[in-house]
Amino acid sequence: MNLRAIKKVSTFLSAAIVLSACTIDYGTSRTDTSSAPDFLFYDTTLTRVQNASPRAIMQADIIEQYGGEQHLYGKNLTFRLLTDRGDTTTVGSCNLFSMDQKNQQYTFLDSVEITSFEQDVMIHAGNLQWDNSTERMVSDKSTLVTIITGATGTDQSTVTTIQGTGLQVDGISHTFSFDGTISGTVVTEDSVMDVEAGE
Repeated sequence: MNLRAIKKVSTFLSAAIVLSACTIDYGTSRTDTSSAPDFLFYDTTLTRVQNASPRAIMQADIIEQYGGEQHLYGKNLTFRLLTDRGDTTTVGSCNLFSMDQKNQQYTFLDSVEITSFEQDVMIHAGNLQWDNSTERMVSDKSTLVTIITGATGTDQSTVTTIQGTGLQVDGISHTFSFDGTISGTVVTEDSVMDVEAGE
């Protein structure tokens, strides 16, 4: 299982399409029972090991597995990414998730929180999708996303909080942008500055 995709905190498919095959109730009144999962795991911890070292630890209340190991869906996910020395680099959580291993796409829904200690950034969102093949992370265009930089490291002299819609993160260049209106606050040791920009 390639959890490296989650590591790089950086095009969102419709949740109805991505999650339509699973039997977990994602808040809809009708559940598709035409396709039963191959396996159900309850209160599960999965550990990704590389070169004899744990590199990712994922815990979930429920995981449904479809098509061998190709598709996973679940509830109440928490995860940690580790260096080969065991140091935590990234932590995250969400209420619902799907993982398409074949296409390397990972979707996180409902109360998504990701903190990268390496990049000194925290992300709070209603939904996010990571595409491992392009190393890009996006939200849908209507979901409000909050990004906080400078709050996790030892030097917290400048903390920036930005909110916007249509988030796009490039994991290669470590840059992000918003398609919609943004607002935010920059707090330094000496001042507080509010920022707002339209589309």
